[in-house]
Formats: sequence, structure tokens, C-alpha cells
Amino acid sequence: GQIADLGNARFNLLRYQQIQFGLTFGGDSAHGDYGFSFSLLKGEKNIALDIDRANLTTSADGTTIDLDLAMDLRQSDTAKTGPGALNGFGASFDLFYEIPYLTWYNEGVFRLDIFDLGLIRWNNQSMYLKKDTVYNYSGIEINSISDLQNQTIPSASAESIVNKNANFSLEPYTTFLPSVFSVSATTYYGKKFIFEKGMSYRFNANCRPYYYGNFSWVCAPAVVVSAIVAYGGYGNFNAGAELEAKILKHYTLHIDSYY
Repeated sequence: GQIADLGNARFNLLRYQQIQFGLTFGGDSAHGDYGFSFSLLKGEKNIALDIDRANLTTSADGTTIDLDLAMDLRQSDTAKTGPGALNGFGASFDLFYEIPYLTWYNEGVFRLDIFDLGLIRWNNQSMYLKKDTVYNYSGIEINSISDLQNQTIPSASAESIVNKNANFSLEPYTTFLPSVFSVSATTYYGKKFIFEKGMSYRFNANCRPYYYGNFSWVCAPAVVVSAIVAYGGYGNFNAGAELEAKILKHYTLHIDSYY
């Protein structure tokens, strides 16, 4: 006798391989450092599900179930799977810019980053399914339990039911990457303390803005301890701690824990 609202849902699984080329340029106190990179992308797999409406209704006496469904499903070629699958091509860009600043006699760095700004075009073997319909299930009627026949209980498998109701068409489509925009400011209080605060946002990913603060203590020439607090992203309140130590000449040990 109630309705379960399963709509307004988005799902996007994206898997690809990337080769990247980049350049960085050193600046001065007036212009700062900047850099950019260009990436070629090989699309391996994508499943993009967009459910606008999905109302599941069960009758008060439990005899029927109705599903009112409106959805779009796009999926890359299912015949080619694994890291070697070539189901699409794409490109993306990264760039950063940072400039030093001085506040209350303390030096700092302001930094702007953009990651994975690009897209992937999936080939013409990609599948598309659009549904706007109502499904009804009213159970199985058995007149006599002592006279069961093979025809009484359907033998259809879940796969055959899906194939009967899911008529895919083949057509190419484009996926925009879940690119990231990030801005931060890092202030150095002498040689012992560092305070970084910033914000990042991931586009095309059903994600909220992520705000964070990172306070670090250089407790030894080669050891840094940090505490982090944050809010947003895919959660609410976040907190964590990090320990970073330089060992030998070319190695760094990094340990972190987040909640």
C-alpha cells in the first residue's frame, strides 16, 4: 500500500587509459609558475544510467507489484572488455597556475588547478536503451497444488526477461570526463608551520563542493605531521591525519588515515 521512490538517480562508471605530455614554466614574484598538459585517452568501458522516474508500488494485500519507470541507459560495447578493449577515443587537458604572496609578513602560495578537462567519444557499437513504461507483476496462479504442470510455473530466466524488455539500439555517444577544479592558498609561518586551505569541485559526478583545511607541523628537518578537516564532496564532515618522512636520499614514507 505504499510507493517507494527510486528515481532521480544517476550512475556513471568510466574506465579509460591515458598517456600524458606536459610542460611547466617557472615564473617570478610577479607572474608565478604555470604549466599545462595534453592527454590522449583510450576508452575501455562506460555504463551511464539516468533514472528520472522509478516508482515501485506494492498493493495493500501484496498481490501485485507495479514499477513506473523512465530511464536512459548508455553502455560501451560489451563484446570487448578488459584493459585492452578499444571502445572509444578522447582527449583531455590539465593546467595549473601558482603565484607567491605575502600576508602579515608570512610568505605563501596561491594555486589554481584544473584536471581532466576533456571527453571520450564511444564507437558505433555502443548500446542505447530508453524506457518510459509501467511494469506489472501479479504473481503466479496455481489452482491445485496437487496438479502442478511444467506450464504452471514460468521457466524464463532473468536473462531472457531482460532481453525481452530491453531492446538496445547501437549508436555512438560522447562522455564528458568528471573534471576537477581546485583552488588553494598555502601560508608558511616560519619554518615550522604550514596552513593550507582550499576548495575543489568535481563536475559531471553528482558531487558537492569540497572545502578543506590542512595544518602541518615540521617537527624535524625530514618529518612533517598534518591534521586535516574538510566538509562536502560525497560526504559531510571529514577529518584525517598524515605523517610524511624522508628516508635515505630518494625515498619518502607517507602514512595517512581519514574519517
